[in-house]
Amino acid sequence: MSTLFLIRHAQASFGTDDYDRLSLTGHKQAYVTGEYLHASAGAIDAIYAGSMRRQIETAEGIAKTVRTKDGKVPEIKIDSRLNEVDAEGQFKHLVPILTATDAEIAALHEESKKSSRSYQKVLARVFTHWQDLPADDSSLESGHLESWPAFAGRVYGAVKDIARSAGSGANTVVVSSGGSIATVTQHVIGLPKAGAYPLFEALINCSITRLLHTGERISLSSFNDHSYLHSLGKMRNGENLVTFR
Repeated sequence: MSTLFLIRHAQASFGTDDYDRLSLTGHKQAYVTGEYLHASAGAIDAIYAGSMRRQIETAEGIAKTVRTKDGKVPEIKIDSRLNEVDAEGQFKHLVPILTATDAEIAALHEESKKSSRSYQKVLARVFTHWQDLPADDSSLESGHLESWPAFAGRVYGAVKDIARSAGSGANTVVVSSGGSIATVTQHVIGLPKAGAYPLFEALINCSITRLLHTGERISLSSFNDHSYLHSLGKMRNGENLVTFR
């Protein structure tokens, strides 16, 4: 039996000119996650990350403290299939459609520029609307947006390929994002597509979702574990290392 540790990226820089870089708290979260994995899981055989900056920086922070069986720093392998759903593109193309008929969404969208809570409410509506887009929708036909089936297929395909390449008893770290991890989890436990967003909304920065795999079989061991962030944060001068965005 082998283990995949699916890790949501650490806190990025929401509300700044460059969201994709980690915040100071994010860098601390990534380092602490590496410490935890080193102490609890032992050797880490490989680290994978998407190509987004926040994913790579998280993987680099984890790599500072984890080691392979022979004491080396694991190589970070980049796989862009692990990248997050294109929320920016969805907002650009779908929010005007939703706000044209829903004044509440229009108001929330305006507030979302400064409020992460309002942003989350708009994201929920946009995400579920996107999932239900028919294959011949103009936003998809013109190549503006990746379809839900295409997104779900690429992220789960990446995880399947990573699992196949891992040796027996291997521990593999996979750094991705909330939407991607939620979609993989939804697929693994057999939920309908409507079950993906509630999982997405629940995911904490640097939380760990454990998947066990053998052969072609992948099963869920735990989801969104972030208790270690709370505990280790308390041990570090009472720092709050639990964040949602």
